Amino acid sequence: MGRVKDTMVTDEFITCPECDGDGHNYYERPVKRWSASDIGELEEYRADCDNCDGSGEVMALMEDEWDGY
Repeated sequence: MGRVKDTMVTDEFITCPECDGDGHNYYERPVKRWSASDIGELEEYRADCDNCDGSGEVMALMEDEWDGY
């Protein structure tokens, strides 16, 4: 059987894969059409990326390494 080394964080930053370095994403939220109705629609809005908190970069993770089988 092989051993799995822990995933380690490096000091290197890479472009955020979720927002492609923009720092913002478009999300959807439900909005009612009027207060007396339970029918609504989805509204698109722009907000800071959840993955990088708006910086456009995230710390790179080293790949898991397998030692033998």
